[in-house]
Amino acid sequence: MGRIIPETAPVYTRGLEKSLLQDPSLAINAAHAALRQESQALIRQVVFMAGERHDGHFSSMVELKNELLKTSNYIDAIVPDAADKRVHDQLVSLFHAMDHTQRLHDRCYEETVRAEILLSMQGADQARQHAIQTLVSIVEDLAQERYLEAAERGAALAAGISDEVDGLRNQVMIMVAQNKISAAEGTRQLEALRWLNRVCDHISRLCHHLAAFNNS
Repeated sequence: MGRIIPETAPVYTRGLEKSLLQDPSLAINAAHAALRQESQALIRQVVFMAGERHDGHFSSMVELKNELLKTSNYIDAIVPDAADKRVHDQLVSLFHAMDHTQRLHDRCYEETVRAEILLSMQGADQARQHAIQTLVSIVEDLAQERYLEAAERGAALAAGISDEVDGLRNQVMIMVAQNKISAAEGTRQLEALRWLNRVCDHISRLCHHLAAFNNS
C-alpha cells in the first residue's frame, strides 16, 4: 500500500520557504503574513467560543499549535544584518506578536470551560456581544491588511471590556454576598470574566505589534 502524502502544506505556513531566509527582508514579510493568518484563525475561534456560530469558526487547536511552532521556529531562524535597523525592529515586533498569539492559543485551548460559563452568565450578554462585533471587524481588518484599524479597534475593545468586566465582577460578588449564588459558582463566574478580559487584551496587543511591524 502506498503512503498517503498530503497535497499541500497547511495554509498558514505555506509561504515560509527556507530559501527566503537568505534574504531577511523577504523572510520577515513571509513570517508576518503567516502570523496574520494564524491570528485571524484564533480570533475567529474566540468569536465561536463567545457564542457566535455564524461569523465565528471552530479551528483545530492542535493544528494551529503546530503551525505556530513552525512560525516561531522560522522567525528564530531569521538573522538580520546588524546594520539593518528596520528589519531588526520588525523582528522585535514579530516576537511580541508571536508571544501574544501563543498566549491567546493557550486561552482558547486550555480554558474552554470558562468560555462555556460565560455563555450562561446572567448579565454578560452585552459584554459578549460587544466583544463579538468588534472581533468580527478586527478579523476583516486583518484580512484586508488594515493593521492600524485593527490595532485601534483592539485597543478600544480591551479598554471597553475591562470597564464592563469590572461592573460584572461587582455584580457577581453582590450575588454571592446575598446568597443568590454559591461562593464556588461566584469563583467560576469571576474566572470566566477574567478569560474574556484576557483574550481581548491579548488580541489588542497582538494587533498593536502587527501594526507596529508595518510602521518600522
